[in-house]
Amino acid sequence: MPEGRTAHSLHGCFPRAGDTRRPIDYAVERLRDGGSYLSRRVTARQEGETIFALSASFKSAEPGPDRQRPMPPAPDRRTGGRGRGRYGEGSS
Repeated sequence: MPEGRTAHSLHGCFPRAGDTRRPIDYAVERLRDGGSYLSRRVTARQEGETIFALSASFKSAEPGPDRQRPMPPAPDRRTGGRGRGRYGEGSS
């Protein structure tokens, strides 16, 4: 992972099966190096055929509000979820 950046978005696919007995060639392509974001494409090939492709973007940390809500409590497995409201408040 690029220094000072965290993964922002990853998308990978396997267009064809690979063979564990054969070597894999990896190529990393720089798509964008911006102030806040950078993007990379990784391609894995065997015998000239693409067996895996990954698009990844990374983001530098920036100050700002946290927009993610806390996860609601999980239902109590012993009661089958009874006794809690939709988000854990009150009873159902």
